[in-house]
Parts: sequence; C-alpha cells; structure tokens
Amino acid sequence: KSPEELIKMVVTPGGTTAAGLRVMEERSVAAALAGAVEAATKRGQEMAQENR
Repeated sequence: KSPEELIKMVVTPGGTTAAGLRVMEERSVAAALAGAVEAATKRGQEMAQENR
C-alpha cells in the first residue's frame, strides 16, 4: 500500500497522529530525511571509492 493509503487507514482526523504529521509536513521533515539519506548514500559511495 502507498503511504497515503496507510495514513488514511490509521490516522484519526483531528487526533494525535494527525497533529504530529501536520507539524512534520509544515517543517518539511520528509524533505530533510530524504536529503539526509541522499547525502549519506553519496558519502558512502565516495568512501568506497577511496578505499579501493
């Protein structure tokens, strides 16, 4: 299932999870996490090349 489908299944409108997800969206947490994963992946590839 997609993230959107899972959210619809478990989040109660106006509930605690909805409040937390709203703040995460407002603060671009998903974009920050994606950027962190990309940076770590890139650095890992660089380190692998350095150790050859």
